Amino acid sequence: RDYSSSVGITTGHPAGEETSGIDWQSLAGLETIVFFMGIGNLAKIIDKLIKHNKAPLTPVAIIQDATLPGQKVITGNLDNIVQKAGESAIHPPGLIIIGEVVKLRKKLGWLEQREEKFSRADKSRGAVCAELSALEKREETNKKYEGPAVIAITEKGLRLAGKIEGLLKGAEIFVPATLGLSGDRAVKFYSGSLKELVSELFTTHRALIFIMACGIVVRMISPHLKDKYHDPAVVVVDEGGNSSISLLSGHEGGANVLAEKVADLIGSRAVITTASEISSPSPVVVGIGCHKGISKEELEQAIFDVLEELNLSLSEVRNLATFDGRKNEKGLMEFSRQYRVPLETFTLNRLKDVPLYSEASPCVENALGVKGICEPAALLSANSEDLILKKRRWKNLTMAVARVNST
Repeated sequence: RDYSSSVGITTGHPAGEETSGIDWQSLAGLETIVFFMGIGNLAKIIDKLIKHNKAPLTPVAIIQDATLPGQKVITGNLDNIVQKAGESAIHPPGLIIIGEVVKLRKKLGWLEQREEKFSRADKSRGAVCAELSALEKREETNKKYEGPAVIAITEKGLRLAGKIEGLLKGAEIFVPATLGLSGDRAVKFYSGSLKELVSELFTTHRALIFIMACGIVVRMISPHLKDKYHDPAVVVVDEGGNSSISLLSGHEGGANVLAEKVADLIGSRAVITTASEISSPSPVVVGIGCHKGISKEELEQAIFDVLEELNLSLSEVRNLATFDGRKNEKGLMEFSRQYRVPLETFTLNRLKDVPLYSEASPCVENALGVKGICEPAALLSANSEDLILKKRRWKNLTMAVARVNST
């Protein structure tokens, strides 16, 4: 009570709608405000609160994946939290907490304190095993459903969804409960709004197939877009089954391939709008040296950062390359499978004779008998003598990039 005597809890989903039903004037007058599922509308929420006289310096905290091993917290004020959220790549699901109560974070942040204490402790064998176990659980939590979600909103659309589901392995059908249909078909009925369903499916599925007008889909997915490396593949099929349109994540997410597959299955026309890969430069190979236990997420961050720096897309990566001692590494295998990028491995004997462009690594040389991994692996795989990116170091990996020699 020293921090707050009035608390408001609401959903952030409808925050951007003029007819959302939220009494912003009353909400802005409360000392503590909690928004569930509001990260996608963060900018709109902050703008409305400030317009209704909430002080710009009011403390704000955003908690992503609360209480899970991968919990992430950022804090700021109303006037800078949008910028901080963008810089930190915060994404749903998460909570937004507004008010002086945010200042209790250091006092009540038991999960963060526990993890900080653990990271400072000497990591005995038991501690390392516990950490790897937590990592595996986190990866399992973050794992998306492999099969596509097929969403229809009318009976006609449902009939086409049933045809796609019957031909496309692992597909799930989602339709509104208001259709009042029943039967043996494996249909999942949702009782909330389509907007709420899409918000959930964006975080649980790698691919979404909408059977409805493109305009509806654009409005539904726009609040959740992050970037081409993390957004799911989105394909739109008209109810008549005439066109299968690759709408989002065509190359990186596989929407182009999915649109073509759906078109083949139902006899429609695939519509691909991304630039032709025929005119793109020769592909590249990403050479990787990494510690055991590296996560897919750490690989993703490093690879995507490098590709952005080199102005390359993931579709231009022919394959990853490393030594054969990492061919069964879980993080590498998951990245390769999710993004459909093959992994090529070489014996240490082949790598040790390849000249390095960077300084040799004493640690690698002592442990494996070679002076480096990422540069030799990239050069061997690309059949090249030149690197477009020399060895770059991260905490648990090194990376180099070579252009494939097509001659």
